Amino acid sequence: MSLAEDFIDAVAACKTIDAVGVLMAREIARHGYTSSICNIQRSVTGERGHVHFRNWTQDWIDHAATSKVMAHSPIITAVRVQTRPFSWRSVREGAGLSAEGVAAFREAADFGWIDGLVVPIHVKGGRPGAVSMATQERDVDISAHAERRLASIGYLAFQRCEELDAPPTDSVALTGRELECFRWVAMGKTDYEIGMILGISKETVKFHLERGRGRLNAATRAHGIAKLALAGLL
Repeated sequence: MSLAEDFIDAVAACKTIDAVGVLMAREIARHGYTSSICNIQRSVTGERGHVHFRNWTQDWIDHAATSKVMAHSPIITAVRVQTRPFSWRSVREGAGLSAEGVAAFREAADFGWIDGLVVPIHVKGGRPGAVSMATQERDVDISAHAERRLASIGYLAFQRCEELDAPPTDSVALTGRELECFRWVAMGKTDYEIGMILGISKETVKFHLERGRGRLNAATRAHGIAKLALAGLL
């Protein structure tokens, strides 16, 4: 059984959000990340944010609570507009970073934070959420394979926290063809390859996946796969 399959079974077995946080800490450590947070940001209309779990060092938690570092963090801004996982490094080295953003990264560096990986997840109603991982180590695994795996477990951890925090009242309901397409996506197949397997066009595959994603109320295909995996349908 693969590490990804192991994590699917393990996170589905978690009965509390704290247990998900402990599991997440163990899994990200495989790739050199030492801290993580799973949260939903404050909405633009003023609705308060919500933290599912937070595995940060206590000195950083205390500092962030009294300083303005989070208010000026470019990471918070990036979560609102990004749809794919991104590293702190990509934001830090990107164009248009404000003076406050530069200062926020410098402040984080003073506490030993070297880099991080953020998995943005836009929840129902368009509110930005994320699973963020950070490291104080210089030999962190930044390979594409590591990023894909960390993004997958981030989606799964977030979805499990949402289920535990507010168990859904509706069941997952996809057509047989929609579910079939999602299962092939989970196996790494492209729309073209799925079409060849099923004897339909890639445009029809895309149609089934997009309609299924809507039924699942999933922000992305990966988010939909995470929901199906936790429901035991993959």
